[in-house]
Amino acid sequence: MGEIPEDWAVALLGTVCTSFKTGKLDANAMKPDGEYRFYTCAKEHSYIDKYAFDDEALLVSGNGANVGYVHYYKGKFNAYQRTYVLSSFLADVIYLKIYLERKLAERIRVEVNAGNTPYITMDTLTDMSIILPQKEEQAAI
Repeated sequence: MGEIPEDWAVALLGTVCTSFKTGKLDANAMKPDGEYRFYTCAKEHSYIDKYAFDDEALLVSGNGANVGYVHYYKGKFNAYQRTYVLSSFLADVIYLKIYLERKLAERIRVEVNAGNTPYITMDTLTDMSIILPQKEEQAAI
C-alpha cells in the first residue's frame, strides 16, 4: 500500500460500509418505460417498474465483462441479482467510490473467479482494505 500518513486509518470495506446486499431480479426484468433505475452488470443503467432500494448506494457489478464497475446513486432503484448494493457508509461515499474505481480492479485481477463468466464474491468487497484519510480530506478528494 505504500507509506500511509499517521493520521490515516486502514479498515476493511466491510467495516466502513455496513450494508452489503444484492439485487434479487434477473437482468431480463427491465422495462424500457419503467419509472425506477435498474442496475445490472452493464455500465449503463436500465429501468424497471418496481424499486427494492431507497438509499444512497454504491452498486458494484458482480460478474461479466464489467465485473467491478462502480455506480453511485441516491434514490429509489432496483438491482440485478449479481449486482452488489453497498450502503450505510461510515466514510464519505464519493471518496469510497473513487477509491474502489482506482483499487478494485487490481484486487479483482488477483482474485477473480474465472470460468465462462468472470465474477467476484461478497468477500472480495467486504475483505478489501481501504485507506481512510480524515473525513475532511475524504470530502476534499
